[in-house]
Amino acid sequence: MLKQESITDGLTGLRNRRYFDQRISEEVALSRRYKLPLTLMLVDVDHFKKINDTYGHTVGDEVLKKLSQIILSVVRDSDIVARYGGEEIVIITPNTTKEDAGILAERLREKVEQTKVATIATTQEVVQVTISIGVCALSAVITDQEALLEESDQALYLAKKYGRNRVVISNW
Repeated sequence: MLKQESITDGLTGLRNRRYFDQRISEEVALSRRYKLPLTLMLVDVDHFKKINDTYGHTVGDEVLKKLSQIILSVVRDSDIVARYGGEEIVIITPNTTKEDAGILAERLREKVEQTKVATIATTQEVVQVTISIGVCALSAVITDQEALLEESDQALYLAKKYGRNRVVISNW
């Protein structure tokens, strides 16, 4: 039980950053050794600060919990989902090409967009959110976990820059 708690994010129930850091290095090593594809997705809730400022942190927490449930319902059992920090969630998709990860990311984006993530108790106002996703795969250029994370982050930045509620796949 202690081991489980040490690798789990208390709010979302997802794996935590410590677990992610360990697993990404393991997955990169496996991928390189056996020449298997490996893709990383970085997911960010659009305008999350506005949600917290408008509805309060309790609603913000509910949004993160619901988002986590949605992600877990869409990804495969073999995928590794972890809370990266704040409202960012990272998904490691072993043995997955960048193209297939892009399809998965788009399916996830659409499901989140269509889902009611919270309801304000006093007003019955429905809270819906959108997400932006940056996708990157190991390649001849992206050869280690640092580059994979950095390039996924750059793709996420472009998704936000170009209007949010979108998936951007790295060219590398």
